[in-house]
Amino acid sequence: MPLSKQFMLSKLIASSQICHTIKTFSKSSGLNMRLINEEGRSIDRNKLPVFCEIVNHTKAGSRMCLEFYTDSLKKLSSSSCQINQGGETPPLRSLTKKGSLITCPAGNQCLIVPIMLKSTLLGGIVSEGMYSGDGLFTDLAAKCEIDLALLTANAFRINRLPKGKLNTILKDMEGISKLISELCTNKFLLEQKNTEIAAINHIGKTLISPVDLKNILHVIVDGAAKTLHTKKCSLRLFNYEKTELIMSVSCGLSKRYLSERHEIKIGKSIIGRVAETKMPIIVEDVRTSSLLENPQQVINEGILSFLSVPLLMKNTMLGVLTVYSETIHKYTADEIQLLTSLAVQSAVAIENKRLVSEIKTHLINITRSLAETIEAKDIHTRGHSERTVWYAVSIAQEMGLSESEIETIEIATLLHDIGKIGVPEEILLKPGGLTQEEFEKVRNHPFTSFNILSSGEFSKEIVTGVSQHHERIDGKGYPHGLSGDEISLEARIIEVADSFEAMVSNRPYRKALDVETAIMELKRCAGRQFDPVVVDAFLKVLEKRKERLGKYI
Repeated sequence: MPLSKQFMLSKLIASSQICHTIKTFSKSSGLNMRLINEEGRSIDRNKLPVFCEIVNHTKAGSRMCLEFYTDSLKKLSSSSCQINQGGETPPLRSLTKKGSLITCPAGNQCLIVPIMLKSTLLGGIVSEGMYSGDGLFTDLAAKCEIDLALLTANAFRINRLPKGKLNTILKDMEGISKLISELCTNKFLLEQKNTEIAAINHIGKTLISPVDLKNILHVIVDGAAKTLHTKKCSLRLFNYEKTELIMSVSCGLSKRYLSERHEIKIGKSIIGRVAETKMPIIVEDVRTSSLLENPQQVINEGILSFLSVPLLMKNTMLGVLTVYSETIHKYTADEIQLLTSLAVQSAVAIENKRLVSEIKTHLINITRSLAETIEAKDIHTRGHSERTVWYAVSIAQEMGLSESEIETIEIATLLHDIGKIGVPEEILLKPGGLTQEEFEKVRNHPFTSFNILSSGEFSKEIVTGVSQHHERIDGKGYPHGLSGDEISLEARIIEVADSFEAMVSNRPYRKALDVETAIMELKRCAGRQFDPVVVDAFLKVLEKRKERLGKYI
């Protein structure tokens, strides 16, 4: 499993007793011991020997040392080092399998041991302070622009230790390296588990929240990718009519790949077989798999390994969740179990959202029937609610509201005149102007709406959307004289849709206005009667419709 980008050796060093151990060991050995990262830079506060300080004080000397340590660590971590038996000392001479005695370009001998996390190089331990006596001072002083006398004087102050002593020190360093590696492994695994728990908790919270199915699927895919430490993940839902797995959401996959592999027939390719067998399938190397259709498409996407698990609800196939690796990866039993658990959560969420969607559909149908019953009292407003719903929903979509918010507006708009059930028919059908008493009865219908809906199981947003849709932005509306943001967004949207539909429809007391006149009226009243943001969104809806169909409505 790849390392987390947030994982750094220096974070472990800062929060442990390792630095103290290194200092104590330095004093007992007589050498300067310090920790470096994989780039050769120090990650503790231990000072360099004076000789090394002089060399590293210049840019050329510092770059030379960093490159040397980096190269040495890479060689030690990538090759199996053997004890050198006699002969001349090579530039990288091994004393044991893990550590080495090296001679740096400055002629200073060092003991170096890499610190590994599995096969990943994290850094190393370096013990410095042994002059090799190779006499490199003249070239070094010229190359790094260092005073030759100063360099020579400090070089002879460096210790000269016998090889037996060095072997003992190296073994101790390897023991410290092993300890650090174990601490790193434990810390990494802990961080890994914390990441998994956080991702699963986030998914779990999202599954029970009132968000759209599409958003839930995105959270599942992002959570699966984060939990299994990959950049690429996809979730396909099963289409029973076409018997195909349709790509629903993904992360890290190119548009080209999504287009090429948008639909997969059940039983075809790996993902299709997962749906057919209802069992997880691992592909460790796509280059050697005989089950893949068009494997070159997968290889071109930079995918070498992947794991697919089914989304099942009571043995019913809902879809397939897949994570991909850009390197050859052997998925463990824990990883398979983890992705399967996420798939189970996903299946529950998808099924719950389907059931909720069915309930909402039934609710909207019942609401629509109720609206038609109310409108039956007034032949002039028949179909008014349906047309107003189209306008209101279109406005909400143009404003970028969520699916659940749009559903709320749809239901509220269907019910926006439910309070008129308490208004006598002779008032609703009266061809002339209303008396003050009659007008007050009409003005009271938002109160009636509020009382009817509040006694039911309707949400606060639906209740306020219906009961406030005759309020005005300037505070001159009714029933409460609310203004600005005191009026719910649902009500502000319904108000614009309702007013426009009323203007372009015939009424007992006047003929319908033409659309252009109604649009001018919306613009004139924006900021006074209507929310200008809602008016602007509605005008965009009408313009887009005219461009597409050649007419506003």
